[in-house]
Amino acid sequence: MLRITIQLMALMTFYVLSAYAQNNSKIIAPNDLKMIEDKVQSELKSPVLSDDKKFLINIIAGRELYQYRFYDKSQIYYENALKINTSENKTEALVNLIAIAINKSDKEKVRSLYEEAQNYYEKKSAFKTRDIDYYLNAVANYLSDKKAKQIDGFYATFAREEDLINLLKNKEYQKAFISINPAGLKKSTNNFNITVYDSLNVLMNKKGVKELNCATEYKKYPKAYTYSIIICGLLTDYLESGKFSDKKMKRATSYFLNDNPEKNYLFELVKEIKK
Repeated sequence: MLRITIQLMALMTFYVLSAYAQNNSKIIAPNDLKMIEDKVQSELKSPVLSDDKKFLINIIAGRELYQYRFYDKSQIYYENALKINTSENKTEALVNLIAIAINKSDKEKVRSLYEEAQNYYEKKSAFKTRDIDYYLNAVANYLSDKKAKQIDGFYATFAREEDLINLLKNKEYQKAFISINPAGLKKSTNNFNITVYDSLNVLMNKKGVKELNCATEYKKYPKAYTYSIIICGLLTDYLESGKFSDKKMKRATSYFLNDNPEKNYLFELVKEIKK
């Protein structure tokens, strides 16, 4: 199932990124967008797909389309995700649907979603973080203020490192991928989150990835003997040539076997890219 979703994400990213205009407007040919949606729907109709997997595919599709401002299309997948019976965290769908409704100045829809969110967190209090409290307070202010400004959405909060590590060790890569906030990485100095996200992004999107968050640090210290630089070197090789260099693979194998075996799950993740 992971391979199916990886192929789906690669297809989506290829069409979306290839459609960029220089002014960053998001333009895509109707036929290409239809091809993406047909692919998503085809995967969702798989008879062996669990509700949890359906939820994750809808969330990932919604996120990609939201990120590139295809809000109407994104809304469909987020709404589908909300309808699915799953124990997974539905925060991303709720918050980004609210942001879409605010972007459309549809206060009635915002109000409905706000009430749905309040009800959801009453039942799922473990998912209600400080960020959620802050966001919902901002939405409440928006609803009561006729002159309130637009409120942006966000993808998800950073997962606790312990939870993220467990997901990676269990090879639950889809869950790990949606648990990291990509927008927050631009200013982040957390090498672990950067390494994990870059690795998952390349695993999901293959050569559709146009930029690595680790690139700046890697260019400064390309020979540093640390897990973040070693993995960034492998990811850089793959994006440039479609494969890992033998020299860097041998270096990585030695490092994660002899010097840092406790983080070998990161190396296992990167090796999945070539499967």
